[in-house]
Amino acid sequence: MLQNKTIRKITVLLLAMFLIAGQFWVGEVSVQAAGKQKSLNITDLSLSVGQSQKIKVLNGKKVKWSSSKKSVASVSKKGVVKAKKAGKTTITAKVSGKKLGL
Repeated sequence: MLQNKTIRKITVLLLAMFLIAGQFWVGEVSVQAAGKQKSLNITDLSLSVGQSQKIKVLNGKKVKWSSSKKSVASVSKKGVVKAKKAGKTTITAKVSGKKLGL
């Protein structure tokens, strides 16, 4: 009869072999860091003239806002978009060198 130490050694050895062999049977895996992606809290915005809406960047600290057509809509340093006249514009948030558009 085998001693307990010998049984444990064999068990550990077999387990290690299965773990190593299992590495070769794993398919392609894609990994993303949760909570690290920067994005806007909304993806589309329509306002009537005079209306305003605050936009936030998720997971972003220092944000620089801009509007492609300031005559159509302006955006404050705090991300508040205000519609000035009818038309289309792109609101952009620049965070850590990355541009996010709306």
